[in-house]
Amino acid sequence: MIAAVEADPKYVPADYPDDAATVKDDTGWLAAAKVMRPYAAASVLPNVLARCSMFAARTGRGRDGKVVYTKQTQLVAYRNYKITQQSGLQLTQDHLDIWLQLVKASFDLPLEESSKTVTVSITLRQLLGAIRPGSIGGTDAEWLHQRLAELRAATYIFEDDSGNKCITGLVHEVRSERNGEGKYEVLLNSKLRNLFEQGWQTISLSQRQALYGRTAANVLAQWLHTFYSTHRNPVPLKSSTIQQMCGRVDMDSSKFRKLLKEALDLLNKRIPNWKCSFDPSTGLVTVRKGSESPNPKTAGTPDKQSVGRTTPTTVAANASSTSTLTPEQVEHNAFAKFQAGLGVPRMKELLHEWEVTIPKNATDNVVRGLFQELHRTVSVAELDAKLEEIMESEI
Repeated sequence: MIAAVEADPKYVPADYPDDAATVKDDTGWLAAAKVMRPYAAASVLPNVLARCSMFAARTGRGRDGKVVYTKQTQLVAYRNYKITQQSGLQLTQDHLDIWLQLVKASFDLPLEESSKTVTVSITLRQLLGAIRPGSIGGTDAEWLHQRLAELRAATYIFEDDSGNKCITGLVHEVRSERNGEGKYEVLLNSKLRNLFEQGWQTISLSQRQALYGRTAANVLAQWLHTFYSTHRNPVPLKSSTIQQMCGRVDMDSSKFRKLLKEALDLLNKRIPNWKCSFDPSTGLVTVRKGSESPNPKTAGTPDKQSVGRTTPTTVAANASSTSTLTPEQVEHNAFAKFQAGLGVPRMKELLHEWEVTIPKNATDNVVRGLFQELHRTVSVAELDAKLEEIMESEI
């Protein structure tokens, strides 16, 4: 019997040299969602946005075209969230590039209580330079302005398993100055924090940049990278499932499978320690991610990029290489990172799997305390494996 106790606020990873992936932050608007600061070449993304068709694998040009929603349309997503797009353009990986940079730039910013928004001040050169290095021309500026306008116009209804609804866009407002430095003020709605509370992931921006290109295979590779970055031990998935999840249900299935193979080849060539394959006889896609991650401090070139998520195995590998931590400390750090990436609903699911009784009307802090107590008898590896089973059953 596990007693209901309050979570230990100091249950955070101990410092050690080679793990620069995340550090605790208590000041920014995402602090309440227990989101940890990403390393220099990364950003953070709610899992629900990585595992749906919101940021479609489309180039937005030519045959790919643009899809405009004129009526409410339910997007393909995991069962723990129902996402309906009310209006606007179907977003693409270009829009995700921009949004990841905005979230990264907003990390230390406080919530403006009067408007319930977070204001990100950033110049054209800073934003465009981070997304498309070397591209600061007039055409590029128009491209960025148009993508920001499209982000602002897209609105969604997010509904969780309990029936709670939130109507918002990923960008609340965009203000721009066309003179001087071309400064932007982008307002993010604080309601987005609810999505982070349900679970989030560190996304390697340097790896996304390595996959960048103007072809359909490049954008599909970026979508796959984001999706699989939220899975520690991916199970084989049908190509038809991936086709729905990435927003390409309109594409002929045989052509999609050919495109999928090209995208998987790109992942194999450009993402260290990833082994991706497609079996045409079964239609199954298999992705295996290596256990070792290069030091995030060296990220920036295709052969020295960090894996998007710091997994328990990676934590152990990094720590043991320095010979500064005991096995107990390694496990403690791995669990702290594991718990930080979970939302309370996920913790409840895992607690139920081990038949832990959760008191009626238990606060979130009590649930976290129960989860910490569970870890006294269940390892991170066991928790991780069970979580993966739950997530894959939701596809």
